[in-house]
Amino acid sequence: MADKDKIDEDLKEGIKAARKKPVNFALICKGTSVLKAIVQKKILSSDVKAAKTETGGSIVWEGVVTQEGDELVFSVLGEEPAVRLPAFKDLLNEQSGLKTKPRFKVVPALPIVPDDDEGGQTGTTKSQNAGPTAEVPNPPPSNAETEQESPETESSESEVATPKSSIPEAPPMPSSGDLEKIAALRAKMAELAPAIKKAAAAAPTRAGDIAAAVAAFKTAASAVNVPASQATLGNLAKLLKEITASLAPPPPPVVEPNQPPTNNGGESEEQEQQAQEQQQEPPTAPRVPSDAEMRYNQQIGELQPRYLASIQKADSVLAGQMRAIFAYVTEQAEAGSFEKALAAIKRLGPMVDQAEMGTGAASEISSDIVAKRKFLLERWRNIPSEINDRLRPIEAEIERQVPAENAKELVTEMQSYLRDFYGEIRDALDKAIVSGDSEFTQAMKLIDTFRDEVRANELVQHIDTNRLGVKVKVQNILLQALAEVEENLAG
Repeated sequence: MADKDKIDEDLKEGIKAARKKPVNFALICKGTSVLKAIVQKKILSSDVKAAKTETGGSIVWEGVVTQEGDELVFSVLGEEPAVRLPAFKDLLNEQSGLKTKPRFKVVPALPIVPDDDEGGQTGTTKSQNAGPTAEVPNPPPSNAETEQESPETESSESEVATPKSSIPEAPPMPSSGDLEKIAALRAKMAELAPAIKKAAAAAPTRAGDIAAAVAAFKTAASAVNVPASQATLGNLAKLLKEITASLAPPPPPVVEPNQPPTNNGGESEEQEQQAQEQQQEPPTAPRVPSDAEMRYNQQIGELQPRYLASIQKADSVLAGQMRAIFAYVTEQAEAGSFEKALAAIKRLGPMVDQAEMGTGAASEISSDIVAKRKFLLERWRNIPSEINDRLRPIEAEIERQVPAENAKELVTEMQSYLRDFYGEIRDALDKAIVSGDSEFTQAMKLIDTFRDEVRANELVQHIDTNRLGVKVKVQNILLQALAEVEENLAG
């Protein structure tokens, strides 16, 4: 049960509202982890900026959330967020105090978030044409509700027409041409990243202006609005040029021929000479991107439009692989590791080819990676039965020693939690194997991290040290599985 002191009331109310009608959302992330979720009708850029400052997150996913059956569907444009879903579910449930079942959905156009009536009220509103007491009903939200009739006055009827809905029609599906243009603009934005960082560091008083310009571009690009994206990117470029110009040193003073230098303020000739030498120093040359960075910008600019279009055709397995590698490419480029990003692009290319042909997973993935992934997935399939075998004696002892407890329900909850826990470990390792280097260094490091998490997990320790007299070692099951995967990766 969630701690009441940790409940985010805004998030709680936002999720409740989303269960009735579409609501905007913004997820503040770092890598694949969601640090904060904002769910509300209107999300201002200042809200997102404050959340990023609060959490230290650097990635923002935005869209519209709706309720579909028992699922909370987070709809997005372009591509599915590279987010660990089990951890996201835990965060939503913990911070809202509600039970949710979230999932992501890529859509050609986001659901419309309806506007509230005047004063933020629903129900009836006053008609401008009728008398002060005449009221008209809002358009009914469903066929199950009946329209209310306008009240009549004693002398005459007030003719009141049902107001037309102010909700605009859904925007048309973005064309492949628009997607390609947006991808090209995103590539140009990536090229500006070093200049953005340099300008923000050199002129901290203008950092807010820079952040606002970047956010405006991201918003336009996420909406696949080509004209707005072009305009906001142009505004950002002008802003950077303006800031750079303001930071340039003033030109040296012009000295007339045959005019002796002045010595104002009693400075020594040596000091004057040093000042003149400093003024004559050439300005710092602009940063020249490395060969790897230039090749990266060229290759990602060519591949990204194809990636965005082809991922819509790929089956779920191939699409998952493509998203994992693309996320790795982006992370490495942002970190300045362009050689690693280029190596990952080389693996992503054949997958895009396969997706475009609709032939499933790319055969060009090395047989070694395929074998390692197969071992991981097959080994992980054995874990549920191994754990369930250990939990059956606990269920029997609970029924015997504590008959007032619902033993089956309690053990089922344990199984569900553990399934999410080791499932998250599997997903992270799978991504690392696909995206990592030939030595699987990243996956090896993750295994060490997960060993510590297994040993520190409260439920695992609670089960293993139970007071029912049942000897259970869930920790050993998970550690053994990690050891076998590690041995397989090293082999």
